[in-house]
Amino acid sequence: MSPRNSRNQQRKNVPAQQAKGKSAARKDRAADVAAAVDRSGDDSAARKAADGEGVPLPPAAEADAPGRAAELAAQEERLLQALDGLKAQEELYRKSAERAKEREETANERLRDAEAALDENRSERDFLANERQKLEVKAASLREQASALDELERSLIQRESEADSGFPARRAAAEQALQRQLEEARQIGEAAIESRRKALDAELASSAETADRRAKSLDTERAELDERQRNFDDERAALHRDKVMVDRRKQDLDQEVQALAAVALRRLENELIIKEEDAVAATTILKEQSTELTELRNRWASVGVSDPRQLLKDLAAARDQVQELRDELESRPDEASATQLEALRQQNRALNAERERLAYELQVEHGRILSDRISAMRVKQLADAEQQYAVMGRGYEQRIAELSGTLKEVVEGRPDPTEPLFPNCVAFDEDPWLQGRGRLVDDQTPDLHELACNLQAAMFSKSERAYRLDDVCAVLGGMAMSHLHLLEGMSGIGKTSLPKALATALGTACEVIEVQAGWRDKHDLFGHYNTFERRFQEEPFLLALYKAQTPRYADRPFFIVLDEMNLSRPEQYFSMLLSKLENNQGHGGEKEPIRLAPVGNGRKPSLMDENGTGIFLPDNVWFVGTANQDESTLGFADKTYNRSFVLELPAKRPFVPDKGRTEPYSAGALERAFEQAKKLHAVAYQRVKSLLDALEDDLHEVARIHLDPRVTAQLERFVPVAVAARGTEAVNETGRGPFKIKNETVDPVALAADQFIASKVLHQLRSRFEVTTEGLHHLESALVAYWPDRFEGTTPDRCLRVFSDEHRRRHA
Repeated sequence: MSPRNSRNQQRKNVPAQQAKGKSAARKDRAADVAAAVDRSGDDSAARKAADGEGVPLPPAAEADAPGRAAELAAQEERLLQALDGLKAQEELYRKSAERAKEREETANERLRDAEAALDENRSERDFLANERQKLEVKAASLREQASALDELERSLIQRESEADSGFPARRAAAEQALQRQLEEARQIGEAAIESRRKALDAELASSAETADRRAKSLDTERAELDERQRNFDDERAALHRDKVMVDRRKQDLDQEVQALAAVALRRLENELIIKEEDAVAATTILKEQSTELTELRNRWASVGVSDPRQLLKDLAAARDQVQELRDELESRPDEASATQLEALRQQNRALNAERERLAYELQVEHGRILSDRISAMRVKQLADAEQQYAVMGRGYEQRIAELSGTLKEVVEGRPDPTEPLFPNCVAFDEDPWLQGRGRLVDDQTPDLHELACNLQAAMFSKSERAYRLDDVCAVLGGMAMSHLHLLEGMSGIGKTSLPKALATALGTACEVIEVQAGWRDKHDLFGHYNTFERRFQEEPFLLALYKAQTPRYADRPFFIVLDEMNLSRPEQYFSMLLSKLENNQGHGGEKEPIRLAPVGNGRKPSLMDENGTGIFLPDNVWFVGTANQDESTLGFADKTYNRSFVLELPAKRPFVPDKGRTEPYSAGALERAFEQAKKLHAVAYQRVKSLLDALEDDLHEVARIHLDPRVTAQLERFVPVAVAARGTEAVNETGRGPFKIKNETVDPVALAADQFIASKVLHQLRSRFEVTTEGLHHLESALVAYWPDRFEGTTPDRCLRVFSDEHRRRHA
């Protein structure tokens, strides 16, 4: 086919292709219209969403009438209906979305309301739990009352049954017979009792007066004798110790003075010898220089020169003259002048040679003189060195002789191996007063409340020191809790006097040890062992600890006061005793002794270990440390506070009854009283423990204070004893003695809780510098909120005072 034919054929095919494309487009549009119509007709999903959101549905579109006339009108109608259906669906979806958004907001509001209600329900649940606990207690009380009423009802029923069976008649007859017998016996007994009463009244009156007089006189004499005996024993022991120390100090001073005198004398002798040798050497050198000067002068005189400077001047003049002659000869060129000049030249050369020879001889003589002088100086130095060596040799010989004598004296003065290592402790073993038991102690278990009241009165009457009954009860609780007490407060309020007065009231002893600022280890407390002299320097603390174990005090409480304990750091010099008090297990041989010396010699103290070099920590000793809080003292570490009982004494003096008498109780009796109180007042411990459990989370969150097992154990020992000692009796501070407060009772558990929480828990806030003011307010609010639930009608005064002090410290 030609190209023209092919182009014609293509032109013919174009309209057909265009028609075919238009047909396909119409079919595609028809398909899209059908799909849109189908989507507009199927509005079930939109209606379902609108129905789910609560949106009102529009009326359904009417069905098309069958048999529409033309296809184009039908398609247009269907398109319009499809558009209306799609718009209706869009409106349904929009309303559904708005309603869903409203429901979501409503649900969020309900969720917030539910959370608020949940918080209210939680607080209400806690309140209901507390109310439920109170109702359970009341229900238990009601059940007990109901059981008592049931028992009473059964008794009444039984009595009614007996009454119904004729019991009243028999009972009336028996009562009449019994009444007659009782009347006869009463008359006989009254007559006998009256006569016997009169006789006994007379006897009792006379015997009571006699017994009172004898008791008063015996008590006075016994107290005076005991006081005189104690003073005499203390003076005798002090004199003995002073005598031993003075003798030893005198020997040491004599030896030191002799040694210093010998050293000073030897030094002065050596200096004198050296000065004399220096003077002799200076005299010799002076003589030699004088001799040399004389020889030089003689030589100058032989030459005819009295002054060397004049000789030099003459020589210079001669040289000038020679130069002038040379100039003159040069100006005379004749033969005679030449001859004369040559002769003068020869003469000059001869003179120069002679001068050089003389100069050489002079140098040789100077060298010989210098060599002789050096040789003489060397000889003198050798002689001086020889003399110095001789002097040093004599000094060394003298020093060796002195050291030999000193060594001989020291060896001869060493203590006898049979001499006791602890002479004062051995003296205690030989002291008849300490070896005697003295006045017998009461081994009966005391009533702690009566003991506390009597102690308060006896401390005032015997020592003229007034202390609050609450503080005395706290001290008894502290004795049950720990063997280490810390008394804090301003100076002059009776910190040192409290243990002394307590010891006097209990009929025992109290030793006061003054702490020094330079104490660093246990040797400052117990003493030092001299390995060369094999002696032990006993300190008062060791003697007090040993005295507490003697028969006179072994069964009594014994107090050792460390006055101004925080002048140095107790964590250093008292560290061994802190560990011993913490790990004190068993009795007697089961304890580990405190080792004082490596070996022992001589007689061993009877109350030390089998080697005689270690002392045990007795169970009847309480250590009391006093502390002032000022710039001259150091703060206690938590290690010391955690192991001790802390009491801060007030500055105000209370009223104390003027009557009080206590018997000396044994340490075992006090321990039994403490154990008995622990059993009787276990509920009190649980009340305070529940308060601490409620505060534990706040304490840990704010101040990182953790209630460890040690604090719990101390609480279990302190609270029951303090409660038993305090009782519910109130004390009048106005001077009228003890009385009952009208319509008000003292809660001893609240007092014990206030003292323990303030001194053992909140006291740790002093070292928590990271606690903010807001944290202190939070803890204070928590304590004030929890307190009334357990101690209604009371306030934690000591705890609030601790918070007040901490606020003031942080604002300072």
